[in-house]
Order: sequence, then C-alpha cells, then structure tokens
Amino acid sequence: REATIEAALERVRSRSMAMHKSEELKEIIQVVYEQFLHLNILVEHAGFIMDYKERDDMHIWLADQYNIPSQITIPYFDSPHWNSFIEAKEKGLDFFANHLGFEEKNKFYQGLFKLFPGVADEAKDYYFNSPGLAISTVLLENIGLYIENFSAIPYTDEENATLMRFGKVFQQTYTRFLDLQKAEAQAREAKIEAALEKVRSRTMGMQLSEELGDVATVLFKELNQLVENLWTCGFVLCERERPEDEWWLSTETGFIPAFYLPNTSGVTHANIYQGWLNGESYHTEQLEGEALKEHYEWLMNIPVSRKIFEEMMADGFTLPTWRKLHCAYFSQGYLVIITQVPCPEELIFKRFAQVFDLTYTRFLDLQKAELQAREAKIEVALEKIRSRSLGMHRSVEIKDVVSILFEKLKELDLAFDGGAAIHLFTEGSRHAVIWVASPDLAEPTCVNLPYDENAFESNPIITDVWNAKETGEDIYNKFYSLEEKNTYFDYVFKHNDLITVPKLSRDFILQADSYTASFIAEKNSLLGANSWTRQLFSDNDFIVLKRIARVFEQAYIRFLDLQKAEAQSRESQIEAALERVRSRTLAMQKSDELAETAAVLFKQLINLGIAPNRLYIGIVRDDDGHIEFWVT
Repeated sequence: REATIEAALERVRSRSMAMHKSEELKEIIQVVYEQFLHLNILVEHAGFIMDYKERDDMHIWLADQYNIPSQITIPYFDSPHWNSFIEAKEKGLDFFANHLGFEEKNKFYQGLFKLFPGVADEAKDYYFNSPGLAISTVLLENIGLYIENFSAIPYTDEENATLMRFGKVFQQTYTRFLDLQKAEAQAREAKIEAALEKVRSRTMGMQLSEELGDVATVLFKELNQLVENLWTCGFVLCERERPEDEWWLSTETGFIPAFYLPNTSGVTHANIYQGWLNGESYHTEQLEGEALKEHYEWLMNIPVSRKIFEEMMADGFTLPTWRKLHCAYFSQGYLVIITQVPCPEELIFKRFAQVFDLTYTRFLDLQKAELQAREAKIEVALEKIRSRSLGMHRSVEIKDVVSILFEKLKELDLAFDGGAAIHLFTEGSRHAVIWVASPDLAEPTCVNLPYDENAFESNPIITDVWNAKETGEDIYNKFYSLEEKNTYFDYVFKHNDLITVPKLSRDFILQADSYTASFIAEKNSLLGANSWTRQLFSDNDFIVLKRIARVFEQAYIRFLDLQKAEAQSRESQIEAALERVRSRTLAMQKSDELAETAAVLFKQLINLGIAPNRLYIGIVRDDDGHIEFWVT
C-alpha cells in the first residue's frame, strides 16, 4: 500500500516539476484527482485552494468527473464549510473536515450555484440528489488541498493522512509554480506595456482626427493578442444631452468607418451610456438567448448598423450566439471590447482606457485645429465668391461668379461627380435658368428651364426644386429613380440645343443608373449638387453648402441690382436718343432736311448698340401713293 501511495505521490511530484506555464495547474489537480481514485479513495471532487492566507475568498483549481470550470473564485457566503474554513485559518489549523446532510448540502450548493449559474443541469441534478457531502481539507504554508464525496461518507484517518502527504508534495513544488506565475506575470506585463505603448504612440502620431480609425485598428490588433475570442473593439465618444454616440470600431478584417448609434432606445446601449453619465469606471453587458436576439433586431432596424452587419456577413462573419460588451470608461466616452466568451481582463481594459484618455486630449486638439483650418478655408472660399460677385459691373459676369463657386466647391471637397448648379428665378414667373458647372465642362453653361405644365406636374425633381424655392425647405441627399431622372433630363434636353448640352453629356446622363441630389433654397436662387454614384453629403458639409448658397444669394441680389440699373440706364439712353430724333424732326423747316433727320436717327441707333448697314425712311406720297425713300 505504501509503495502504491509513494508511486501516486511521485506522479504528482513529477507532473508538478514538469510545469512550464501556471495554467498547467489544472492538469496537476487532475493528476491528484486521478491518483486518489487509483488509491481506491472515494473522491468526487479535488481542488487546490491558492494563497488562502492572503485572500478573503477561495481561489480554487479543481477537478471532477463533470468537467466543470477548472478555475473558480468563490466569495464568502454563510455556510458551514465557509465558516469552518475561516475558523481553521484564524486558529492556524492544518486540517479540518465537514459533514453535511442532505438538506445542508443542498442549501450549500444552492448558494454556490447562484454565484456560478452556468453549471450543466446534469451536474446540478447529481449534486442535489446525492445523500450528503463529506469534505476533508488540509491547509499548508501557501496552499490548501481538499477532497470530497457526495455519499456523505467521512474520510478515515488514513485517508486524511494520505491527503496531507499529497498536499505536502505539491507545497514543495509550489515554489516552482510561484516562479512560473511571477515570470508569466512579468512577461504578460511587458506584453501589455508594449501593446499600450503602440496604442499610445499611434494616438500621439495622429495628424488628422480621421486617423482615430487607425488607432482602433492598432487597438484591435494588440488586444487580440491579449484576449481570447475578441470579436471587435474600439472607442465610443459620448456627449451629454446628445442622443447618439460616435463609434470607431475595428475587427480582424480592418477598420469600420465611424458611425453613430442611439444611446436611449436600445436597452443595452442605454445602460452603457447611463454608466458613463454616472461616472462609473467599468460596466459590462452580457447578452445571450432572447436578449441577444432582441439586441440584434434593434441594431438591424438602424440603417447604418444594418449596413455594417450585412457587409460583415458578406465577408464571412457569423453573428455570435453569446457576446459580452466590456466598457472601460474615460472622460469623453468609453473603450468597448466585445468578446464571444467570458473574459476576466477588466484591469487590462481599464489601463487601455486610461492610456486613450490621456492621448484623447491630443485628438481633441487636432480636431479643434482641423475645424479651425477648415473654417479658415471655408471663409477664404466664401470671400472669393463674395469678392468676385461684388466686382461685377455687368450682368453677364454672373458666369464668372458661378465658375469661382464651383472651383471653391472642389477645393472644399464638396464638388461631387455630378457637379453643381445654380437655379436663378424670376419674380412672378415659373421660368428659370440654371448655370451648370461640372468636371466634364470646360466652363459653366447656362441651361433654360421654361415652364412646362406636363413636366411640372409629373416629375418629382422639378416639383422638389420649386417646392424648395417656395417653402425654403432644403432637399438633403435625396435619391431619385432611373425613370424620374431620365424624365427630368428629357425635359431639360427638349428645351436646350446640342451646343448647350452636347450629345456626349446627354448619353452619359441618360445611361447613369443613379441620381442623388441636394437643393438649398434662397429667395431668388437655389444651389444644387448632385451625384451619379450615390455620393452623400455629411451634415457638416451640408451646413457649409448652406453658407455658400447664402453668399451666392447675396451676389445674386447684387446681380439683380446691376440688371435693374442696366435696364434703367438703357431706358435713359433710349429716351435720350428718342428725344434727339424728336427734337431734330420738330426742327425741320424744309422737306430736304429729312436727310439730316435720318442721319441723326442712324447715329442714335449706333449709340444704342444697333449698327445697321442702311437706314430707310419711307414717305408715302398722297398724290400717287408712291413711297419716297431717304437712305442713310
């Protein structure tokens, strides 16, 4: 018997000495469990209790026949076994035993399963239906070792002595375990610090705020080496009183362009956002079963997240059937890590959040600098448009203003492939003209849009333009069907010749299968921008377009003033010319002075910009009906 026990102890000693990683402790406790069985000792559970003197909980590595988790941590709860354990620690005992009857045993396991809800039903049934529980525990310098059975048969003195010998064997090799654990902790800490430094370095290297996507990619890459079954991770930026959060995420396939998700309607996201508002440091949301199904349905009802999921599934991703959102908060939002299995790395996530919080200040500085630079660029563009419009002396120069406007749109990255157009309206008329500028036109061209009752009643593009003009309501990123687009442009082509709209342009427009437009209305003009490839304006871009439209409206008002002044000046010139002709005619004394009157008339026409080759004045003679011509 002694030889058999020594052989069993040697197997434990040998396996312990062969450890290379601390996680191999689960294999050692399995060997211990198997050796007790080999010695015909009734054992249904065996476990190491680690560092029990320094801890207030029980951190256990265990083995049994049901493959329950190999490592668990049990916080204190009122029970005979826990109370005996505490008493033994306080008295410095090296051994204690417990014997629980059926009711006491079930009460103990009911409390235990509340802490560990994932235990299989088969195992629960066995534990609850067993007669009782007998436990023997030895406490050594750093570790404890216990065995138990559910037949409620107390262990004999010999069996308890054997238990003590197994405990002492592992205690002797425990120093090796601690050395391995320390080395692993140091290596892991070095790995974590290297990962943190890469995130910190990439954040500090940002030159544009859009590079936050690159930071998210680096974050995923580094966390993926530290965390098992990482699904996605990134940064979420929050603002008080804002009903949506800005998400920057990355997956194993790369960065997902920034998007916004509501933080009030979905239960999960509302809880996370509330945690940020409350100043929490960490929050988790575990989703499975019906709760996860409802969460996916909520996300699929949001266009931007539905599009992301559809693209991910097209790339071969499958939606997890279990997921946990880990949220480590910082001042401006939170670091979000979504895993597909339980993950205990709360401290690591908090450290990444702290690093990002420090470097996020730089991001905000960059964002502020970008906004200032962008605003300066916008102001320069507006001033160019304003300056050129104020420099107009003739109404035909409106073409130059449109040319500069389109040039500035390109500089601001607001000129889409469909170009831009300025609709000009005449008060009291349904007739309009459009000055069009686009990448395929050498210079702006003027297109006529006369009133066409059929087109005005049936085409939504024309209806939208005139509704915008009359109500002042803008049209923002509106998509029109192929048929709607072609009907509209058939109307345009009908009223404009091939010089104005060349055949090549007509063919391209009619063949394009997409048409997206935005219209910004002012009192006398309307700025339009369109795309053949579904390019869309962001909210900020649309605000800039509105500012440009307002500046152009001011220019157009000046144009109308010039036009009015030109008309008044022209009328004055005509009146002066008429007066000269009238005066010379009234001054005639003889019929042959008609030649001089004709000469005055000829000269006045030339002064008005009318340059005839000949001027005829015909006098009908009363006597014979012949006409006498005076030719100049």
